[in-house]
Order: sequence, then structure tokens, then C-alpha cells
Amino acid sequence: MKESINISDLMIQNHKYIKKLFDMFKKDIKENNGRVLKSFDTFKWEMEKHLLIEEKAIFGFYYSDDGENYEITLDLIKQHKIILEMLKIIEVSLRDEEAVNILEFERLWIKHKRFEDEIFYPELDRKLNNHEKKDIAERIVYSIPVN
Repeated sequence: MKESINISDLMIQNHKYIKKLFDMFKKDIKENNGRVLKSFDTFKWEMEKHLLIEEKAIFGFYYSDDGENYEITLDLIKQHKIILEMLKIIEVSLRDEEAVNILEFERLWIKHKRFEDEIFYPELDRKLNNHEKKDIAERIVYSIPVN
């Protein structure tokens, strides 16, 4: 009997990893301890990789199905663009040693992540066959930390 691959588990693990990096970044901001740029760069790098993998390795399997799935995928890509723009604004503020407000970013990212974790990835797992899930899982495991 073949073991079923679960994309949700892989991506939720990566979301947890990114959340841990974000929490470290927030702690460094609060403590103003000189590690802020380093922790932000690490967080930003992992977030950018995560978004790229979603768009290149995952969304293509989802949006081609029907109009609703296509609209959901387009909305997620729009959110990715906003997240990346917000990260750039945060980065400029940090490098210019200006005050940084991450609350708006955090709200958007948590909402985005919750939708993916609770709706998008479980639906993807139901929709795809094991061969398609295996193709995606190989790309995920090869490209991003999942622990």
C-alpha cells in the first residue's frame, strides 16, 4: 500500500519555521540588540524562498482546474506581491535606521498563512493524485526547510 503524501504537512512545517524566524526578528527589534538586520535578512530570505516555491511548484497544479481555483490562486499571488513590497519597506527602514512598524505586515501574513494552512493546502491534498503530490513534495523538500 502506497503512503499518501501530504503537502499540507510540509507547508505548515515551513510556515512554523518562518514564524520562528519572524518571532526572533520581532524579539531583536524589541530588545534593540544589534542583531535586527541579521535576523531580518534571515527571515526575509526564507519568506522569499517560500513564496517562490508556492508560485512555481504548487500554484500551477491548482489554478488550471476551474475558474474559482484560478481566482483563489491569483488572489494568493497578489498577496505575495504585497508581502514582498512590505518586506522591502521594512528593509529600507531598518537600513536607514528608522522606526519600523511591522504590525500591518504581520496581520497580512498571519491571515495569508491561516488561509493556506486551513483551506488551500488541505484542498490541494484532496484534489491532487499521489504522483502530482510527489512532484510538488520533491521540490518543496529540495528547496525549503520543513523542520
